Amino acid sequence: MDTPVVDAPDGRPQWPACVLAKAANIRLIALDVDGIMSDGKVYFSASGDELKAFNILDGLGLKQLMAAGITVAVITGRRSPLTEKRMTDLGIPHLLQGREDKRTALLEIVDLILASQGKLDTALAPYLEPYLKPARGAESAP
Repeated sequence: MDTPVVDAPDGRPQWPACVLAKAANIRLIALDVDGIMSDGKVYFSASGDELKAFNILDGLGLKQLMAAGITVAVITGRRSPLTEKRMTDLGIPHLLQGREDKRTALLEIVDLILASQGKLDTALAPYLEPYLKPARGAESAP
């Protein structure tokens, strides 16, 4: 794995050219919420209100991605007003909740993006498949 080389005067990492070349091709990042954008814990009050914690630095990173022209999408198996509020606050344009089949949801988002650009391509699925990895622990999930 290529690791950053710190050689900038400000001490920020400078990535090898091969890593930067690969990163330059990224146009979309799709994330789950629970355990990815949160600590994976969901708290319920006695009255049934749901609470979860989002890391403020994740939000900053997502805003920086969007400012760099990368589309951000969030696909989650649960429905949560908190998640909707957080994504709205961050300006994330694509949120699909209550979607257990994340592959199908991702393909829908890609089709939507391509259609909005006049580039609808229904044969895209085979090219995305190598990049669609199961979530951490998905094999053992009930």
